[in-house]
Amino acid sequence: MTTHDLKGRMLSAILRKSIRLLSGLSLGSLQRIGSILGKAAVVWQTEALRITRINIEACYPHLSQVEKERLAYDSMLNTGMVAAEMAAIWEWPTARVLDLIQHVEGASLLEEAKQSREGLIVLVPHLGNWELSGLFLAHHFTIRSLYLEPKLPGMDEYMRSVRERNGSTLVPAGKRGVMSLFTSLREGGVTGILPDQSPDRSGGIFVPFFGMQTHTMKLVPRLIEKTGARVLMMTSLRNDSGGFDVHVQKPLDDIYASDLHESAAAMNASMERLIQLAPAQYQWEYKRFKHLPDKARHMYRT
Repeated sequence: MTTHDLKGRMLSAILRKSIRLLSGLSLGSLQRIGSILGKAAVVWQTEALRITRINIEACYPHLSQVEKERLAYDSMLNTGMVAAEMAAIWEWPTARVLDLIQHVEGASLLEEAKQSREGLIVLVPHLGNWELSGLFLAHHFTIRSLYLEPKLPGMDEYMRSVRERNGSTLVPAGKRGVMSLFTSLREGGVTGILPDQSPDRSGGIFVPFFGMQTHTMKLVPRLIEKTGARVLMMTSLRNDSGGFDVHVQKPLDDIYASDLHESAAAMNASMERLIQLAPAQYQWEYKRFKHLPDKARHMYRT
């Protein structure tokens, strides 16, 4: 074992212990801690805040400067809350976590999907608390999802255990894992996908997202085309009552288009519609626009 691996495992052990200690707190206490972390990120003018401002400027050019700054500030608070909430989502018993959900809008869409023999793709953007959405989905379906191994040594086993505790199956995010999704969907299975991650150059195409030509994954349109699976959009948003509301929506019809670009554009437009429910709860600190057409210099470079 190298010195790097040893340090990574020690850090992982400290992180897991910290998560377990924090899980003894209530959701409200965790969210307050998270909001403090978010405020600190603003005060310290962190890189996350810089990226958030750039993304908001690109996606909401019509807002006033005051409105953009308010959205960036609120976004950082919500980012801090997501991080702190993971202690509850990962460590609490499943029933206790699901009790945090106070309302499900679009529950009938899930019931229809259960009755269908078609495969189902549930698209869960980085909005609200996506780990809660995954747990909620796994409570209703047996799901198979792609999984990227954490960069921190020693966290892989822990992450798999908390995400698979409801019977979900995680498969490596490589060729073999992708092929298993095709097989599962053809057999009427269910998969959850985070559709707003920027793929590598060969894995994406450029279609609009908030008016920007954005490098967007081809995987979802291809899964739809090759398996005939239906699609739903899902998010778990914080509400004013100290809990979460799950929102389930149908995507725009063009997501089923045979043309790859039309399908991917409809997927992005469907995400936009979901994000507009609570823009401050979106993960704006992610470098969504790091790949630009014609290999142009991306806007995050200083």
